[in-house]
Amino acid sequence: MKKQKNPNSTSLLLLVILATVLMVGAFDSPFEQIERTANASGGIVGTWLYTEILYDDGKTYVMQNRQSSLDVKPNGKYSQNIWFGSSLQGHEGTYTVRGSRLTLDWAGKKEIYTMTFGADGNTVTLKTAKGGGWKLERAKK
Repeated sequence: MKKQKNPNSTSLLLLVILATVLMVGAFDSPFEQIERTANASGGIVGTWLYTEILYDDGKTYVMQNRQSSLDVKPNGKYSQNIWFGSSLQGHEGTYTVRGSRLTLDWAGKKEIYTMTFGADGNTVTLKTAKGGGWKLERAKK
């Protein structure tokens, strides 16, 4: 008597193979993870100009010039240059993106923000847990 193949076992085998392929793809190198999350974050990669300071008490200050900038690179690094009057405060560091959370890390200091992008993707609000933060606009090319 010839043994019949169970059609469900073939489907199950295909499902296991597909799940294995998907899981292997989920374990990228750290560089690939940074690049994927940075690009999937709504476009944080690029040069941004600071437009407003958001204070913890809800007050805002509109920055009159567009000289202060945040340059976010696809390799997980960033540079920041903020002008306060005629004084420039700049630094470089690394960043990570997890969903809508942006973490800037420089000299061992971590700043954690929740990102909210404008509908056109050319503005972003970065807020701390206390409510302070920044509003930025994408630099024109």
